[in-house]
Amino acid sequence: IRAPLSRVKAGAALVLAGLSGLPDGDRLRELGEETLEEACAAQILSDGGHAARAPELLFRVFCDFRTVDEALPRQGFETPRLIADALPRMAAMLRFFLMSDGGLAAFNGGGEGVPASIAAALAGARSGRSFEFATQSGYQRLAAGDATLLMDVGSAPPAQFGERAHAGALAFEFSAGPARIIVNVGSDYGLPPGWRAAGRPTNGHSTLVVDDALSATFQQRRGRGAVVPVGPNVVQKRTAEDEGALIEANHDGYRAAYGYIHRRSLYFSADGARLWGQDAIALPLSGGKNTPSPAPFSVRFHIHPAVKIERSDIHEITLTPERGVPWRFATDARRLEVEPSIHLSRGQTAQRTRQIVLYGVTEPSVPEDKPPNVVKWKFSRVR
Repeated sequence: IRAPLSRVKAGAALVLAGLSGLPDGDRLRELGEETLEEACAAQILSDGGHAARAPELLFRVFCDFRTVDEALPRQGFETPRLIADALPRMAAMLRFFLMSDGGLAAFNGGGEGVPASIAAALAGARSGRSFEFATQSGYQRLAAGDATLLMDVGSAPPAQFGERAHAGALAFEFSAGPARIIVNVGSDYGLPPGWRAAGRPTNGHSTLVVDDALSATFQQRRGRGAVVPVGPNVVQKRTAEDEGALIEANHDGYRAAYGYIHRRSLYFSADGARLWGQDAIALPLSGGKNTPSPAPFSVRFHIHPAVKIERSDIHEITLTPERGVPWRFATDARRLEVEPSIHLSRGQTAQRTRQIVLYGVTEPSVPEDKPPNVVKWKFSRVR
């Protein structure tokens, strides 16, 4: 992520230097505009997202582009058309990524950001139409009442943009009003490399994990020290109804090593008071001749540090945020545990928190819609 962002910042700096009255200012400005146009063409997707699939990186690039867009007309110059056309799409995508507390969803190496700074950057910005599915960026958004859910339904970004990307296929973050409830371990730009690496594996995300393995394959970039994720293939669809919206998705990240497909379904009620989920371990329709072996799996829900966890039953937990109303979590999983976790998306230090973990072991001879191969769970607002 550092290299793409540095390219944008260098271009913006050249433009501003060229407008400041320095000698040879026109040449500096033109070089800066050319650098920014090249970065925009390479990094900004058609839906307004960034090729790295990181919401916070998109925000940083947007701020630099908007600074240039405001500075050029004041000196009698036009903003390059490529950037002028991209800015409304980027603004719409940033609004798509906003959780109900005004911060960003934390995916693929970016953190929550500062809500006041995000609001200030978006204030007065021209914006494209709103949407619920970011087709190129690979995210689904569910919003109802005062609750918001963002789900990762994309594959890994291209290698040149994947140095901080995560293996978080089908993970989601969930907030209600001023409170974040379900998060990923995440990351932050100010964290040292070791902490940034800690948030990249699949078990650092609110999703299903087979045998504590990765849903993507991490590979060394040729000629560079960084490792980048590759895959998996994700298939998804969305169905809207009067009573709510349903997202159904699956990925093949565990197929090569274990012979299984992960299927996840999320149904969000129209009033924003209930979220039903189902995670299944399935045999692929075009499976090989060999039947997979039983494999352990876990479904993880990382809890925001500002949420109190109280276990009221063997299959039930109450989540009470510092601000906002409590939520009740219930499941039919055979084993539910509350375990330690960390949160890295809220500044430059790691915060201790906890996670809900549902455990199971696959049974290849059992259909995917029957236990133990399927786990059902539900979040409901406490009235």
